[in-house]
Amino acid sequence: EVQECMKNIGILNRSKEEKEISEFFSGWSKIINKTVESTENMINSVLNTFCNNFQIENLLFIDINNDRPSIMYEKMDTEINDEQLKLIYDYAKHNHNEFATSRMDKFFYDYTEIMSVFNLSKISSFMYIPILEKAKVKYIVIMYMNTQNIWGTNLSTYMLNNDLLFLFSSSIHQLTDEIERERIHRELCEMNDKLSYVALMDNLTGLYNRQGLQNNLDKRFEEKDMVTAVWYIDLDNFKYYNDNFGHEIGDLVLVSFANIIKNICKEKGVGVRYGGDEFLIIMNLAQKEQAIKVANSIFGTLQS
Repeated sequence: EVQECMKNIGILNRSKEEKEISEFFSGWSKIINKTVESTENMINSVLNTFCNNFQIENLLFIDINNDRPSIMYEKMDTEINDEQLKLIYDYAKHNHNEFATSRMDKFFYDYTEIMSVFNLSKISSFMYIPILEKAKVKYIVIMYMNTQNIWGTNLSTYMLNNDLLFLFSSSIHQLTDEIERERIHRELCEMNDKLSYVALMDNLTGLYNRQGLQNNLDKRFEEKDMVTAVWYIDLDNFKYYNDNFGHEIGDLVLVSFANIIKNICKEKGVGVRYGGDEFLIIMNLAQKEQAIKVANSIFGTLQS
Protein backbone atom coordinates (compact mmCIF):
# COMPACT_ATOMS: atom_id res chain seq x y z
CA GLU A 1 0.00 0.00 0.00
CA VAL A 2 2.85 2.37 0.85
CA GLN A 3 4.54 1.61 -2.47
CA GLU A 4 1.28 2.14 -4.32
CA CYS A 5 0.75 5.43 -2.51
CA MET A 6 4.29 6.62 -3.34
CA LYS A 7 3.75 5.61 -6.95
CA ASN A 8 0.54 7.63 -7.11
CA ILE A 9 2.28 10.64 -5.56
CA GLY A 10 5.02 10.36 -8.19
CA ILE A 11 2.43 10.21 -10.97
CA LEU A 12 0.66 13.27 -9.57
CA ASN A 13 3.93 15.19 -9.28
CA ARG A 14 4.91 14.35 -12.85
CA SER A 15 1.46 15.31 -14.04
CA LYS A 16 1.75 18.63 -12.24
CA GLU A 17 5.21 19.28 -13.72
CA GLU A 18 4.02 18.40 -17.23
CA LYS A 19 1.08 20.77 -16.85
CA GLU A 20 3.35 23.60 -15.66
CA ILE A 21 5.75 22.99 -18.54
CA SER A 22 2.90 22.93 -21.06
CA GLU A 23 1.44 26.17 -19.70
CA PHE A 24 4.85 27.88 -19.80
CA PHE A 25 5.68 26.94 -23.40
CA SER A 26 2.21 27.85 -24.62
CA GLY A 27 3.10 31.44 -23.73
CA TRP A 28 6.79 31.21 -24.68
CA SER A 29 6.39 32.86 -28.10
CA LYS A 30 4.53 35.78 -26.53
CA ILE A 31 7.38 36.26 -24.04
CA ILE A 32 9.99 36.28 -26.83
CA ASN A 33 8.00 38.54 -29.15
CA LYS A 34 7.21 41.05 -26.42
CA THR A 35 8.45 44.49 -27.47
CA VAL A 36 11.67 45.54 -25.68
CA GLU A 37 14.15 48.37 -26.12
CA SER A 38 17.05 46.20 -27.28
CA THR A 39 18.12 42.65 -28.10
CA GLU A 40 20.19 42.58 -24.90
CA ASN A 41 17.14 43.47 -22.81
CA MET A 42 15.07 40.83 -24.61
CA ILE A 43 17.65 38.11 -23.87
CA ASN A 44 17.89 39.10 -20.20
CA SER A 45 14.13 39.27 -19.78
CA VAL A 46 13.43 35.99 -21.58
CA LEU A 47 16.16 33.94 -19.90
CA ASN A 48 15.41 35.37 -16.45
CA THR A 49 11.81 34.22 -16.92
CA PHE A 50 13.02 30.84 -18.16
CA CYS A 51 15.36 30.33 -15.19
CA ASN A 52 12.75 31.42 -12.68
CA ASN A 53 10.08 29.14 -14.11
CA PHE A 54 12.28 26.00 -14.18
CA GLN A 55 14.45 26.94 -11.18
CA ILE A 56 17.56 26.71 -13.36
CA GLU A 57 20.49 27.37 -11.05
CA ASN A 58 23.17 27.97 -13.68
CA LEU A 59 22.68 29.12 -17.27
CA LEU A 60 25.22 30.47 -19.73
CA PHE A 61 24.33 31.92 -23.14
CA ILE A 62 27.27 32.53 -25.51
CA ASP A 63 27.30 34.28 -28.87
CA ILE A 64 29.99 33.54 -31.49
CA ASN A 65 30.82 36.48 -33.76
CA ASN A 66 33.78 36.41 -36.17
CA ASP A 67 35.14 33.33 -34.39
CA ARG A 68 35.12 35.16 -31.05
CA PRO A 69 32.87 34.00 -28.18
CA SER A 70 31.16 36.50 -25.90
CA ILE A 71 28.72 36.05 -23.03
CA MET A 72 25.24 37.42 -23.71
CA TYR A 73 23.64 36.07 -20.54
CA GLU A 74 25.21 34.66 -17.38
CA LYS A 75 23.50 33.26 -14.33
CA MET A 76 26.28 31.26 -12.70
CA ASP A 77 27.37 30.49 -9.16
CA THR A 78 30.92 31.50 -10.20
CA GLU A 79 31.98 34.05 -12.80
CA ILE A 80 33.22 32.67 -16.13
CA ASN A 81 36.69 33.86 -17.12
CA ASP A 82 38.24 34.19 -20.59
CA GLU A 83 40.10 30.89 -20.32
CA GLN A 84 36.91 28.99 -19.50
CA LEU A 85 35.09 30.77 -22.34
CA LYS A 86 37.78 29.66 -24.78
CA LEU A 87 37.59 26.06 -23.53
CA ILE A 88 33.82 26.04 -24.02
CA TYR A 89 34.15 27.37 -27.56
CA ASP A 90 36.95 24.93 -28.43
CA TYR A 91 34.72 22.07 -27.25
CA ALA A 92 31.71 23.39 -29.20
CA LYS A 93 33.67 23.65 -32.45
CA HIS A 94 34.10 19.87 -32.45
CA ASN A 95 30.89 18.80 -30.66
CA HIS A 96 27.71 19.83 -32.44
CA ASN A 97 25.34 17.38 -30.76
CA GLU A 98 23.18 18.59 -27.88
CA PHE A 99 22.82 16.41 -24.79
CA ALA A 100 21.45 16.24 -21.27
CA THR A 101 22.89 14.05 -18.54
CA SER A 102 22.77 13.53 -14.79
CA ARG A 103 24.63 11.53 -12.16
CA MET A 104 21.94 8.86 -12.44
CA ASP A 105 22.95 8.41 -16.08
CA LYS A 106 25.61 5.75 -16.78
CA PHE A 107 27.01 7.98 -19.54
CA PHE A 108 27.46 10.96 -17.19
CA TYR A 109 31.26 10.85 -17.24
CA ASP A 110 31.38 10.68 -21.04
CA TYR A 111 30.91 14.45 -20.96
CA THR A 112 33.67 15.20 -18.46
CA GLU A 113 35.58 17.37 -20.96
CA ILE A 114 32.94 20.10 -21.06
CA MET A 115 31.63 19.68 -17.51
CA SER A 116 35.16 19.97 -16.09
CA VAL A 117 35.27 23.56 -17.36
CA PHE A 118 32.94 24.18 -14.44
CA ASN A 119 33.13 22.45 -11.05
CA LEU A 120 32.36 18.83 -11.97
CA SER A 121 32.01 17.74 -8.34
CA LYS A 122 29.13 20.21 -7.88
CA ILE A 123 27.15 19.20 -10.97
CA SER A 124 24.13 16.96 -10.52
CA SER A 125 22.67 17.38 -14.02
CA PHE A 126 23.92 19.14 -17.12
CA MET A 127 22.51 20.29 -20.46
CA TYR A 128 24.47 21.42 -23.53
CA ILE A 129 22.76 23.04 -26.55
CA PRO A 130 24.85 24.32 -29.48
CA ILE A 131 23.02 26.36 -32.13
CA LEU A 132 24.51 26.03 -35.61
CA GLU A 133 24.55 28.41 -38.55
CA LYS A 134 25.93 27.09 -41.86
CA ALA A 135 27.49 24.09 -40.06
CA LYS A 136 29.32 26.37 -37.61
CA VAL A 137 28.48 27.08 -33.99
CA LYS A 138 26.70 30.43 -33.64
CA TYR A 139 25.36 30.17 -30.08
CA ILE A 140 26.11 27.94 -27.10
CA VAL A 141 23.72 27.38 -24.20
CA ILE A 142 24.81 25.52 -21.08
CA MET A 143 22.70 24.77 -18.01
CA TYR A 144 23.47 22.76 -14.92
CA MET A 145 22.05 22.05 -11.48
CA ASN A 146 24.09 21.78 -8.28
CA THR A 147 24.46 18.56 -6.29
CA GLN A 148 23.86 20.17 -2.89
CA ASN A 149 20.26 20.92 -3.84
CA ILE A 150 19.29 17.37 -4.80
CA TRP A 151 18.95 16.07 -1.28
CA GLY A 152 18.14 19.37 0.35
CA THR A 153 14.84 21.12 0.81
CA ASN A 154 14.60 22.28 -2.82
CA LEU A 155 12.76 19.14 -3.94
CA SER A 156 10.86 20.93 -6.71
CA THR A 157 14.06 21.64 -8.65
CA TYR A 158 13.92 20.20 -12.16
CA MET A 159 16.43 17.50 -13.08
CA LEU A 160 17.93 18.29 -16.48
CA ASN A 161 17.32 15.21 -18.60
CA ASN A 162 16.43 14.06 -22.11
CA ASP A 163 12.72 14.56 -21.43
CA LEU A 164 13.37 18.28 -21.05
CA LEU A 165 16.10 18.50 -23.68
CA PHE A 166 13.74 18.65 -26.66
CA LEU A 167 11.54 21.31 -25.06
CA PHE A 168 14.44 23.41 -23.82
CA SER A 169 16.29 23.10 -27.13
CA SER A 170 13.19 24.12 -29.09
CA SER A 171 12.68 27.13 -26.86
CA ILE A 172 16.32 28.23 -27.20
CA HIS A 173 16.09 27.88 -30.99
CA GLN A 174 13.03 30.13 -30.94
CA LEU A 175 14.99 32.67 -28.94
CA THR A 176 18.00 32.62 -31.29
CA ASP A 177 15.70 32.88 -34.32
CA GLU A 178 14.21 36.03 -32.80
CA ILE A 179 17.71 37.38 -32.07
CA GLU A 180 18.65 36.88 -35.73
CA ARG A 181 15.43 38.55 -36.89
CA GLU A 182 16.17 41.52 -34.63
CA ARG A 183 19.74 41.68 -35.94
CA ILE A 184 18.59 41.65 -39.58
CA HIS A 185 15.91 44.26 -38.82
CA ARG A 186 18.49 46.48 -37.11
CA GLU A 187 20.93 46.14 -40.02
CA LEU A 188 18.19 47.00 -42.52
CA CYS A 189 17.22 50.07 -40.48
CA GLU A 190 20.85 51.19 -40.32
CA MET A 191 21.23 50.62 -44.07
CA ASN A 192 18.05 52.59 -44.79
CA ASP A 193 19.28 55.43 -42.57
CA LYS A 194 22.58 55.50 -44.45
CA LEU A 195 20.82 55.44 -47.82
CA SER A 196 18.49 58.22 -46.70
CA TYR A 197 21.47 60.25 -45.55
CA VAL A 198 23.38 59.64 -48.81
CA ALA A 199 20.31 60.70 -50.81
CA LEU A 200 20.45 64.10 -49.10
CA MET A 201 24.18 64.69 -49.58
CA ASP A 202 26.38 65.84 -52.47
CA ASN A 203 28.89 63.07 -53.16
CA LEU A 204 31.79 65.37 -54.06
CA THR A 205 31.67 68.05 -51.37
CA GLY A 206 29.85 66.37 -48.49
CA LEU A 207 27.42 69.30 -48.32
CA TYR A 208 23.66 68.88 -48.62
CA ASN A 209 22.16 68.62 -52.10
CA ARG A 210 18.82 70.14 -53.20
CA GLN A 211 16.81 67.43 -51.48
CA GLY A 212 18.80 68.02 -48.31
CA LEU A 213 18.12 71.74 -48.71
CA GLN A 214 14.37 71.15 -48.76
CA ASN A 215 14.51 69.01 -45.62
CA ASN A 216 16.60 71.57 -43.76
CA LEU A 217 14.42 74.51 -44.81
CA ASP A 218 11.39 72.74 -43.38
CA LYS A 219 13.21 72.23 -40.07
CA ARG A 220 14.55 75.81 -40.00
CA PHE A 221 11.13 77.33 -40.53
CA GLU A 222 9.75 75.30 -37.62
CA GLU A 223 11.93 77.19 -35.11
CA LYS A 224 9.99 80.00 -33.47
CA ASP A 225 11.25 83.56 -32.79
CA MET A 226 14.14 83.08 -35.23
CA VAL A 227 14.98 84.64 -38.58
CA THR A 228 16.00 82.20 -41.33
CA ALA A 229 18.80 83.73 -43.41
CA VAL A 230 19.94 82.29 -46.74
CA TRP A 231 23.20 83.28 -48.48
CA TYR A 232 23.61 82.47 -52.17
CA ILE A 233 27.23 82.13 -53.31
CA ASP A 234 28.45 81.71 -56.87
CA LEU A 235 32.12 81.07 -57.68
CA ASP A 236 33.36 83.51 -60.32
CA ASN A 237 35.33 82.19 -63.29
CA PHE A 238 34.98 78.57 -62.14
CA LYS A 239 34.67 77.44 -65.79
CA TYR A 240 38.14 78.88 -66.42
CA TYR A 241 39.71 76.46 -63.89
CA ASN A 242 37.86 73.48 -65.34
CA ASP A 243 38.76 74.31 -68.94
CA ASN A 244 42.43 75.17 -68.34
CA PHE A 245 43.45 72.85 -65.51
CA GLY A 246 41.03 69.93 -65.86
CA HIS A 247 38.07 68.67 -63.85
CA GLU A 248 40.26 67.19 -61.10
CA ILE A 249 41.54 70.68 -60.22
CA GLY A 250 38.00 72.01 -60.57
CA ASP A 251 36.78 69.39 -58.12
CA LEU A 252 39.59 70.31 -55.74
CA VAL A 253 38.44 73.96 -55.83
CA LEU A 254 34.85 72.92 -55.06
CA VAL A 255 35.89 70.67 -52.17
CA SER A 256 38.17 73.37 -50.74
CA PHE A 257 35.35 75.93 -50.87
CA ALA A 258 32.91 73.42 -49.36
CA ASN A 259 35.31 72.96 -46.41
CA ILE A 260 35.26 76.73 -45.85
CA ILE A 261 31.46 76.64 -45.77
CA LYS A 262 31.48 73.74 -43.31
CA ASN A 263 33.83 75.66 -41.02
CA ILE A 264 31.58 78.73 -41.18
CA CYS A 265 28.39 76.76 -40.51
CA LYS A 266 29.60 74.27 -37.92
CA GLU A 267 26.60 73.67 -35.63
CA LYS A 268 24.94 77.01 -36.38
CA GLY A 269 23.80 76.38 -39.94
CA VAL A 270 23.93 74.12 -42.98
CA GLY A 271 25.83 74.31 -46.25
CA VAL A 272 24.31 73.29 -49.58
CA ARG A 273 25.78 72.68 -53.01
CA TYR A 274 22.90 74.04 -55.05
CA GLY A 275 24.41 73.56 -58.51
CA GLY A 276 27.76 73.13 -60.25
CA ASP A 277 29.52 76.12 -58.65
CA GLU A 278 26.54 77.49 -56.69
CA PHE A 279 26.32 77.21 -52.93
CA LEU A 280 23.90 78.17 -50.18
CA ILE A 281 24.38 78.78 -46.47
CA ILE A 282 21.32 78.64 -44.24
CA MET A 283 21.24 79.84 -40.64
CA ASN A 284 18.66 80.75 -38.07
CA LEU A 285 19.48 84.07 -36.39
CA ALA A 286 17.97 85.97 -33.52
CA GLN A 287 17.99 89.23 -35.54
CA LYS A 288 18.16 89.81 -39.30
CA GLU A 289 20.93 92.40 -38.80
CA GLN A 290 23.23 89.52 -37.88
CA ALA A 291 23.05 88.30 -41.47
CA ILE A 292 25.34 91.18 -42.59
CA LYS A 293 27.93 90.22 -39.96
CA VAL A 294 27.88 86.60 -41.13
CA ALA A 295 28.27 87.68 -44.75
CA ASN A 296 31.27 89.85 -43.84
CA SER A 297 32.72 86.87 -41.96
CA ILE A 298 32.39 84.74 -45.09
CA PHE A 299 34.18 87.32 -47.23
CA GLY A 300 36.88 87.70 -44.60
CA THR A 301 37.49 83.95 -44.57
CA LEU A 302 37.70 83.77 -48.36
CA GLN A 303 40.11 86.71 -48.54
CA SER A 304 42.41 85.20 -45.91
